[in-house]
Order: sequence, then structure tokens, then C-alpha cells
Amino acid sequence: MNKKFIITFIFMFFFFNFVTLTTLSISDMEVDSCIDSRATIKYHKKEHYKTLSTVSMLLERQCEGKTEVLLQLRKNTGWMDGFWDFGACGHVEEGETLTDAAIRETKEELCVDVLPEDIEFLSLNHNNLGNKGIYYCFYIKVKKYRGEVKIGEPEKCAELKWFDIENLPKNIIPIRKYSLEDYKKGIIYNEIGWGKMEALSNYNIPSPKRFG
Repeated sequence: MNKKFIITFIFMFFFFNFVTLTTLSISDMEVDSCIDSRATIKYHKKEHYKTLSTVSMLLERQCEGKTEVLLQLRKNTGWMDGFWDFGACGHVEEGETLTDAAIRETKEELCVDVLPEDIEFLSLNHNNLGNKGIYYCFYIKVKKYRGEVKIGEPEKCAELKWFDIENLPKNIIPIRKYSLEDYKKGIIYNEIGWGKMEALSNYNIPSPKRFG
């Protein structure tokens, strides 16, 4: 009896330990699986939506009692070539402030120097440009500059010309025409192109929502 009891006891002891160790191993695997799952979820966390930004500079002057604005005729840019745009415009680059971008673009495209105190915020448009993307378009007025205005990027600009703000060319980029209308009315914010996702292709641009 003693011998059988001892054998049974030893068998039960090892069986119990085997079951316990197996259970713990499975639990550890489940914990590790949960940790890996959380890590995977964190790693694949969706990034916030990013919107591109552009800045366009308005230069104006008084001539024979009329207000004139400086426009450039675009070429070889891949967007709205053959249309009149603001005198200087471009993307806000990574690491730049809006002020930095305005000063840089004015220098690059018009060859004139501008200081931070020489510029003034005019308006902001949130534009749906269709297959070109979604943009925040900032408009800045250059109140003062140093140097002589001339074409700084001849590969992208066919001509610079002053136009009466009340008699703009027919082939001005529509969203720029809207921004000049807003400027005259004191409207500082608009959303353009959101009624139709395809609306802001090169030519079919709808009227903006008015917030002023």
C-alpha cells in the first residue's frame, strides 16, 4: 500500500505541475499576443489629414486715379498656364511661416526685397482643386518693397503687367478673380469648389460661398 501510495503521489505531483506550467505558458502567450496586438494598433494608427498651403502676393499702385494690381502670365508650370495670376505666388514650404514664404516668393519671382512689416494679411480661401488637391490659399498684400520689379523666373512667367483692378483680363485665374472681388469688399474668408468635387478643374470653377 505504501509503495502504491508513493507512486500515485509522485504521479499526481508531476501531473499537477505539468498542468500548471502549461496553463501559465498559455496565459503568457495570450498576454504577449495582447501586447503585440496593441503595439500593432499603435504602429498603424491613422495619420491626421494634411492640407497643402499656398501664398499669393498682391502688389498694387495708384495710376491716374485708378488702382492697378500686378499680375503675371503663367507658363510651363503645369497648372493654369496661359492665365494671369498674382504677381508672386507659391507653396508654403516645410519649416516656413507664412511670412517667410511670402518674403521668399516675392524675392524669387519679382526680384524685390520685402520685410515682415511690409506685408499685410488679406484673406484665406479653403479651395477644393479637384485632382490637384485641397489647398489653404492665403492672400497677402505687399505694402512696400525695395528694388525694381522684374521677372525672376522667366521659365515660368511669360509676362508681368499692371492691370486696372476694375478691368481685369478675361483670362485671369477664376479663384484669383474671386479673391480680388473679396479684397474690394473686405471679405477675408471663402470656401471654393466644395459643391462639386470635380468643380475646380482648370476652367469649370463655381462661384464661392460668401462669408463676408
